Amino acid sequence: MNGSRRVRAHLVLVLVVVFVLGGAARSVAVTVPIDFAEQGFAIDSTAYEYDAEISGDLVVYTYRPLGVGAHSEIAVRELKTGLTGSIGDGDLFDDENADVSLGRIVYESDAAGDWDVQYWDYWNGYGGALANSIASEVAPRIDGNLFVYRNETAGVLAFTDFRRGYGGTVPGAGMATQYDVDNGRIVWGDRIGGVARVHFWRPDGLGTATIFEAAGDFEVDWVRIHGDTVAFAVSDPTDWRTYVCDLASADVRNYPAHTSAHDEMEPAVFNRRFVWVSWPEGNGDIWFKDLSDSLILTEEVSTSNQNEHAPSIFGPRVVYSREEALSTDLWMATSSWKDVDRTAGANRYATAAAVSERYFAAADVAILCTGEDFPDALSATPLARMAGGPLLLTRRDSVPAETLAELTRLGVGEVVIIGGTSAVSADVEATLDDDYFVSRIEGIDRYETSAAVARAIADVLPAGYGANRAFFARGDAFPDALAIGPVAASAYSPVLLVRTDSVPGSIASAVGDLGIQTGVIAGGTSAVSDATMAELQVMLQDNGG
Repeated sequence: MNGSRRVRAHLVLVLVVVFVLGGAARSVAVTVPIDFAEQGFAIDSTAYEYDAEISGDLVVYTYRPLGVGAHSEIAVRELKTGLTGSIGDGDLFDDENADVSLGRIVYESDAAGDWDVQYWDYWNGYGGALANSIASEVAPRIDGNLFVYRNETAGVLAFTDFRRGYGGTVPGAGMATQYDVDNGRIVWGDRIGGVARVHFWRPDGLGTATIFEAAGDFEVDWVRIHGDTVAFAVSDPTDWRTYVCDLASADVRNYPAHTSAHDEMEPAVFNRRFVWVSWPEGNGDIWFKDLSDSLILTEEVSTSNQNEHAPSIFGPRVVYSREEALSTDLWMATSSWKDVDRTAGANRYATAAAVSERYFAAADVAILCTGEDFPDALSATPLARMAGGPLLLTRRDSVPAETLAELTRLGVGEVVIIGGTSAVSADVEATLDDDYFVSRIEGIDRYETSAAVARAIADVLPAGYGANRAFFARGDAFPDALAIGPVAASAYSPVLLVRTDSVPGSIASAVGDLGIQTGVIAGGTSAVSDATMAELQVMLQDNGG
């Protein structure tokens, strides 16, 4: 049976309250409580549920029934709906070691007689083999377009860019014990020549470094990365300790400060939130710390008498395994703490650059749109997702200094301009052409440009995907297309702009050429009329929708 309980934690905020008492003023520190609501969501006394990973509203994990000869399978739980299902061939073969990035799931399977890496796009229903050979390929990790796995037969750590279809081996990582990938960076731990080390590397060749090393009887395990934070565990002859490294500053520190002989292990990070397993009382409990604020206390997430281990964190949610009497179950703790943050610049160009800097350590491609009007940027949002790069803004006749600086920081090789020369001039293209490979996607108006972008999205979709879905929005006003853009991007689908009372010919041609069968309209009838919707429905039906 599912169970739930609440574990009280505390967030310390310093609120300055001024009391005027006879002309004197004093400050008062106020402690604001935070609750972790802890609830079992995969509880089956006849099976083991373990190795959970969370991304967004999806949790993936391994499910193995009790009994001799039972096979493991990959289970998926939608947190919003509570729907739980499975993927792969777990009823006949073993599927294990799943990871998830947004809706993309990778896992290892022995369905072909040896271990191969498989993927499944949960939201779109596509799947297939990512690493399938006579070699044994295991333990994949994924973030965005990049996944990494171990080729046990060859004894190498391998990677593949999902979108571009290229890959190779991570240099010097043949002895990798644990590894992870985030934002174009791969991290791993190893032990060579009596020295335990942690490294990071970028496949674009723009960065590599050893961020930790310890000579002697040490081992590295459970390496994780998110943003600029790398977390890992290191064992010495007596116990395990957890460390965090800030890649931006190269600062490495033992956290929590190790003051007693008990194990601290199995760390995970999201932004600057850090969770790990601690054993101060003879059983493993999950602990939490926000590394960005020294005032926030270290807090215990789980306090049961059973062992909890292998946490994964995304936003306010932490999922982990709990050892029960006869099985292993999954639990999730959700924090009531909702932090609000701001990313901003002095103007729209600086803000776009600031957003890029926050979420991209590097990028091969950047999408460039005019910042003086909205339509092209609305259509370009899904393309930026496909390209694995940011959307930056420019003036019509000159590139802002903030945009140029961000292109340099990213190490971009290709810039894709969206829109014709009336939106982004030939002078801008010529300026960029000195340092980058520059291409342009354009049409005679916003509608034809939208159609051209949709065709480009279809061209860069990963193998096995079909451009059979599109989102439609009014093209002469921005709110609806702006709101639907991230949804379209997550669905690997274009945003096609239409008029309120008609479908432009360029859009109709794109719908036919791309075989669009499913459409979603953003906005009410005042934005996209019933007549326009009916016109689109006929087009989709003609394509078999």
